[in-house]
Amino acid sequence: MRRLPIFKQYCEHTLGHFCDVYTTPEDWRVKFDRQLAILEQEGVIRAPSTEEKMLYRLKFTLSYVVAPLIVMWLAFKAFFYFTPVTTTVCLSDQTVSALPFEGADITLTYSDKSETCHVDRLTDEAIFKEIHSRYLGTPVQLSVTAKGYEPVDTVMELEKRLVVNIRRDKSLSVVFGTVKDEANRPLSGVTIQVIDLQTVSDEMGNFRLSVPLDKQQVQQRVQAFKKGYELWDFTGPVSDKIPWKIILRK
Repeated sequence: MRRLPIFKQYCEHTLGHFCDVYTTPEDWRVKFDRQLAILEQEGVIRAPSTEEKMLYRLKFTLSYVVAPLIVMWLAFKAFFYFTPVTTTVCLSDQTVSALPFEGADITLTYSDKSETCHVDRLTDEAIFKEIHSRYLGTPVQLSVTAKGYEPVDTVMELEKRLVVNIRRDKSLSVVFGTVKDEANRPLSGVTIQVIDLQTVSDEMGNFRLSVPLDKQQVQQRVQAFKKGYELWDFTGPVSDKIPWKIILRK
């Protein structure tokens, strides 16, 4: 408190500022505005021009609005760019069949990386983790190998969820082979039956029977019969590469 008179004397005699008393905030505002007006008239200060005001507002907007937004946007882009993503690959069976699904290997290849996931059920999903986000939207190679299905080798744009269509192959679509007698001679005219499907062996004893998709099975019951010979009845695995060898006995 003892320093206030010294400070007042210093302001009045040295700086030329005279102290005043303000009764209310409004009284302070009026007197302060009056002093500013006097200083402006004496040329000590001057009011900024319209151009200066606009420039100040522009600088303020750039500094306190635009710049922070740009920084936030760059931070978001950097976070998105450097955060790894996870891609889920699902299989969709395009064939209507009661055949069992025996698993599949799904391989995802991008850049110089390749990863394979195995799924046991058609409803399972292959999950590929720690993929750099820069690969999103870029072409990647997807391969699917599954027993009983056509192999898939395709290129897709990488997304967080991918669906690959698969179709049954023709490995169970045909029953073929030869019919011979006990002396190993070809038999023609032998009726071959699978479920309700029939065909007849040719003069060389060869037969071929196409099985539609809705009747295909991993194992089929095959019957062969001809007048004068015993019925041949056997159930075994179906293959489009291994022929059936039937021997009829009298």
